[in-house]
Amino acid sequence: MRHLIDMRPHASDRNPRVGDFLRVGLFIGDACLFFCAQLAAFWLRLKTRLFDAVLPESSYIEYGPKAYELYASHFILGTVLFLGIGVALGLYSRKAYLRPRLVLGDLVKACALWIIVYLFVTLFFAVDPPISRTFVALAGLLGLSTLALWRVGFNRWVDRAGLVRHVQERVIVAGWSKDTEDLWHRSRNGDLREFVLIGILRSEDLGFSPSPPKELPIMGDLADISGIISGRQCDALLLCGASLGAQKLSNVMQTCHREMVRFLVIPDFFQVLVSGLHIESLRGVPVMSLGRLPLDRFFARLSKRLVDITGGLFGLLIFAPVITAFALLVKMESPGPAFYRQVRVGRGGRPFRIIKIRSMRMDAESENGAQWAEEDDTRRLKIGSLMREWNVDELPQFWNVLKGDMSLVGPRPERPEFTKDFKHSVEYYNVRHTVKPGMTGWAAVNGWRGNTDLNERIRFDLDYIERWSLIFDCYIMLLTFLRNKNAY
Repeated sequence: MRHLIDMRPHASDRNPRVGDFLRVGLFIGDACLFFCAQLAAFWLRLKTRLFDAVLPESSYIEYGPKAYELYASHFILGTVLFLGIGVALGLYSRKAYLRPRLVLGDLVKACALWIIVYLFVTLFFAVDPPISRTFVALAGLLGLSTLALWRVGFNRWVDRAGLVRHVQERVIVAGWSKDTEDLWHRSRNGDLREFVLIGILRSEDLGFSPSPPKELPIMGDLADISGIISGRQCDALLLCGASLGAQKLSNVMQTCHREMVRFLVIPDFFQVLVSGLHIESLRGVPVMSLGRLPLDRFFARLSKRLVDITGGLFGLLIFAPVITAFALLVKMESPGPAFYRQVRVGRGGRPFRIIKIRSMRMDAESENGAQWAEEDDTRRLKIGSLMREWNVDELPQFWNVLKGDMSLVGPRPERPEFTKDFKHSVEYYNVRHTVKPGMTGWAAVNGWRGNTDLNERIRFDLDYIERWSLIFDCYIMLLTFLRNKNAY
């Protein structure tokens, strides 16, 4: 069916071949640059003596004036192997120029995987001349840095040349919902470049809540879909919800297939963890199921735990003077202990005691009990405002990370006094407890913490659970030092 869809009519100012040219350009550019990265790594390791001070003399290999000719077959093998890994990871798919941030993360995976596979292949087949492990590591690092710069420059050129419009799908929306409004805003600010919304269709079975933007024209009624999509040169129809009924839904799908327009639907019966949804066949019967999420995998959890242990040790060592200094300031301002422990809810709903530097008076909850901190909260100490703004009061939680109660990154842990009500009043609230809570999180760095919209906070937490990767964790940790909205 896909080859038929590519034959559909396009707007007069769009060239459907641009996407193929961009992919070929990326492929050729990656091949040339990775080959050059191997040449540079070879020169650094085998033609200079920069590493003699840290590597044993026996590991230094000198092949004389014909060294490059002897290694040429290795360079070719390494380049072909990298391109194969790149194809498998989708480095040459549409996302390569539509979602450049995601591709940079895939580049890291590709280069790391290349180092492992290349060493295995050359050792297993006992290639001659033997491969220097330092050369392979240098080639992977140089390849990563070179290709990252090349991809950034390439994507900027694509944007400046206005080539994205040739590969974007022109989408008509049937109905309007909060999800489509989110897609609309993301497409306007550049976060979602795969689609461009061009209009809306009405239907008595599909609601308009909230009201659609005035910039998008109402093209007509869904009942007249055949004439509308055949004359508007659109690429896809996006249906907001599947509440049309079986017959109407079937008619819409058949019309889209007949007009060679891709049919998309936002299911109103699944609003959580949609990245885990997949279709499987049971003896020819299609069944939709919730598949495994990233952190359901053993090696994903293992790698995250290793990062947590490393980060926890590093954080305690680096910030020990800061923790000590602020603890003394708290003692000077307010009587009582400088640190306090508070029960929070962790993974699987299990309670644990979190450690914080005290930022409020000792009697902060004596009158009204447990409550969220608010802006200009009168219960705070003078030094407490500064600590909360810069998350200094959270630094002792590196110990919780080392113990395994928490992770460096994850949904922020809540108190059991709050969660016992939230799990009934907020949809999918307890899904956030399927992973370890974090010192920082995707919701927190986007300002959804404290006394803010809980539904939005949960939406960001679920987004993190679906999208988790080590690169994403590093990105969130970086943002923690740059964003402190609603940190009070």
